[in-house]
Parts: sequence; C-alpha cells; structure tokens
Amino acid sequence: HTLAEKKKFYDSACAAAGQFEMMSFYSSLFTQCELAASQILVTQSDFADPQRLKNLKYSIERLLALGIVPIINENDAVSANLGYTADDLFSDNDSLASLCARSFDADVLVLLTDVEGVFD
Repeated sequence: HTLAEKKKFYDSACAAAGQFEMMSFYSSLFTQCELAASQILVTQSDFADPQRLKNLKYSIERLLALGIVPIINENDAVSANLGYTADDLFSDNDSLASLCARSFDADVLVLLTDVEGVFD
C-alpha cells in the first residue's frame, strides 16, 4: 500500500473506534429526551444496489414506526472513502444526508454544516 492508502486505512480504523464513543454520546442525549436511537452504517453500495436500498428503506421505516431515531453515517471502516470522484453517490456527510432525504422521502432536510458552498 502507498503512504496515502496507509493513512486512509489508519483514518478509517480511527473512525471505526470513534463510532462507539459517538453513539454512546448520542444515546445519553436522546435518553434525556426519552427517545431511543439506533445507528445505521452505510456504504455507497447500499444506495447503488436496488435490493440493498429496499432493505435499508424498510429498516428505517420500521425504526421510525417504533419511535426509534435512526442515526445514519458512512461505514468508514469498510468504505475507505478516498474523497469524491465522479462515480460517487456521496463524498461527505452533507451529500449523504441529501441522498438519505431523497431516498427515504423526507419532508425536510436541515443541514448544520461548515462546508464551503453550502455554508456561504
């Protein structure tokens, strides 16, 4: 592996390790509001493959029907996203949020971001 690839794999491993702490933090916040939360880690393949997208949509619908808030994030540990390319469906959390909103028929999407072009 090249140095850049090794760095990305290291970053992906760190992201995976941080998921536990992030969800623990989210869980404590949602618990204060008497809400349950769940985590769904996705890759581009989940949106590109019609059957996987159908399964994902069904899972999210079931969680919402049960009153559980799904927290959707990229599965960095397996996707090793190297940044945006022309074939990518999403390249960051903002574009993932937009893709989720469109795919899951959301009524509204609120982005809190510092991404240039969106933030400006």
